[in-house]
Amino acid sequence: MTTPDQNPPPADGQTSSPESADPTPQPVPPAAPTPPGWGPAPQYGQYATPGQVPQYGQQPPRYGQPQGQYGPPVPGYTPPPAVARPGIIPLRPLRLGEIYDGAFGALRANPKVMLGVSSAIMALATIVAALVTWYLSGYVNGWVLDLDAGFAEAGATATDDASALLLLVGQLTQSAVIWLVTPLVTGLLIVAVSQAVLGRKPSYEEVRESSRGRVWRLLVWTLALMAGTIVVAGTLVFVVVALAIAASEVSIALAVIVGIVGLVAYVGILLWLSTRVLLVPAAIVLEGQTFGKAVARGWRLTRGHFWRLLGISLLTQIILGLVASLVVQPFSLIAAFVAPESLTLMVGASMFGSLIANILTVVIMAAVVSLLYIDVRMRTEGLDIELAAAASRTKGEG
Repeated sequence: MTTPDQNPPPADGQTSSPESADPTPQPVPPAAPTPPGWGPAPQYGQYATPGQVPQYGQQPPRYGQPQGQYGPPVPGYTPPPAVARPGIIPLRPLRLGEIYDGAFGALRANPKVMLGVSSAIMALATIVAALVTWYLSGYVNGWVLDLDAGFAEAGATATDDASALLLLVGQLTQSAVIWLVTPLVTGLLIVAVSQAVLGRKPSYEEVRESSRGRVWRLLVWTLALMAGTIVVAGTLVFVVVALAIAASEVSIALAVIVGIVGLVAYVGILLWLSTRVLLVPAAIVLEGQTFGKAVARGWRLTRGHFWRLLGISLLTQIILGLVASLVVQPFSLIAAFVAPESLTLMVGASMFGSLIANILTVVIMAAVVSLLYIDVRMRTEGLDIELAAAASRTKGEG
């Protein structure tokens, strides 16, 4: 018998609810606190707001869309100004290709002065060398005839011997004269190249006027350079030969080692000296100082730039030497083919080919030296700023 306050039992297959089992209400647990700075999670395909973690499926910004700045711009920053180039080179420190491009650009910009000045001086030097060779030809022929008996045993003739020796004498004489006038030509061409840097095209009269009073300093420098080279070379050769002879009494191998070391030292000293005085002609012509100050100035300019100047000058000389050989050889071959027995024609053809090669060599080398001088001063003295200002004044006046 049941009482009214009793609950009926659950039907078969049903479970009793907690409320029916325990009518006392249970406390609701508090919600987990949201981590600070995070906020509600975005739904699939939505972008998260700042402080949210993007959910799977969130689309990244497309390529090319702005990503926003990483920080505020630096106060006072302005983009670098464009490099001025009023003439054959940009007004900033130069690269190797720009130096070569500027050298050929100076030739293209003012071929009348660049080739005219060098051609006139080189032609005069070649004529002097030819007269000296002609004067020495009688002595060479007589000397060869006196020694012809010994040469004939080797199967040669006096004519062949005289031709070869006289050709060698002519080339050496021409090389010596050309070497003597090369600093003079370089100094004159430096004026034209320095004006081409500013976009100007000076005439021959302007170049001559600009170098007036400084040509004699170039001549003195050339003579001093030649005398110094002879003294240094002669001293080194004498010392090396004396040491080799002394070492040969001990061992032939020791004498050979001494000779090799002496040769390396000789070449090294000549390269060092030629590089340290490479910029002296430019300093003499462009700065207008006295001879002693100009030489000291050119020496100081190479300080800190020795290896770069040495590398560029050596590379340029090697390239120009190859070009010169390609120019000279066809003239000699043509003369040998047309008149193989004409000594005068062979010597003349060789000198004419050497004249053309020397003109090209001296012009390009002078332009390279000029641009190296300007490059060194732009790197160390801010010459590019002065050149840009001068170019602006020239443009304003024009």
